[in-house]
Amino acid sequence: MPPLPPFPEELRGRAAVHLAIADPDGPVAATPLLDAMRAAAEPVSDSWGPTDAAGLARIHLDPPTATPAIGDARWLDASTPDIAEALLSTAAADDAPIVMMEIRHVAGAPVRRTGAVVAPPGDFIYHAVAPLSLFPRERIEA
Repeated sequence: MPPLPPFPEELRGRAAVHLAIADPDGPVAATPLLDAMRAAAEPVSDSWGPTDAAGLARIHLDPPTATPAIGDARWLDASTPDIAEALLSTAAADDAPIVMMEIRHVAGAPVRRTGAVVAPPGDFIYHAVAPLSLFPRERIEA
């Protein structure tokens, strides 16, 4: 996490694992996964619970206003663990210009209704962001 506001003081300057769960069956259905995660390690911050649309917008601690940044995203699948390891190692480096990187698991949820994407092209989505206000574009792109 960047050592900057708006990130919580207890997380600034630390590597963090962020677990976000959305379960259409509500809090009771998510309880077994939450209990297992909380048993594995005590959370530094735990704000899980039902929320409204405004709360969903704050889940990732994104700035509330537009921020100049460069982002990158790709679909990954289970055959790419070396790529995932390289991405996370790069983001965790002390001199990394990347302030946020996530790998989201999107496979496994049953399709409950038809829509534009009912079968994702990969099991995971990688997404990273680097702020242009802190780092020059050349360094970010490198």
